[in-house]
Amino acid sequence: MLTTDIMDRDGFLRWLDRHNPDVVIGFVSRVMDWIQQSGRRVPEDIAFASLAVLADQSVNASGVVRHVNDIGSTGVDALVAAIHENEWGVPALQRKLLLEPVWHEGETLPERS
Repeated sequence: MLTTDIMDRDGFLRWLDRHNPDVVIGFVSRVMDWIQQSGRRVPEDIAFASLAVLADQSVNASGVVRHVNDIGSTGVDALVAAIHENEWGVPALQRKLLLEPVWHEGETLPERS
């Protein structure tokens, strides 16, 4: 596992060479560019799964789609409902709202047989 600054290309490539993983799971498609710049092919040599696939992303990455617009509007809806109900301050009971992410097959994982 590598946890580092997402802009640390050289650190990522050193880690990649040292550990030679089968798959990289990350947040930014920039990492895929770094993998390819190292001479590896995605998904033939190394797979990539994104934890934040975006609809307008230039790369058709496999991974989890978090519908950020829906998350934002759902939060606003909850806030408006609280205001309409005259709810102020920190609620006595914590509420959690979950919009389940959706898996996007993409093109960065090898086909399963």
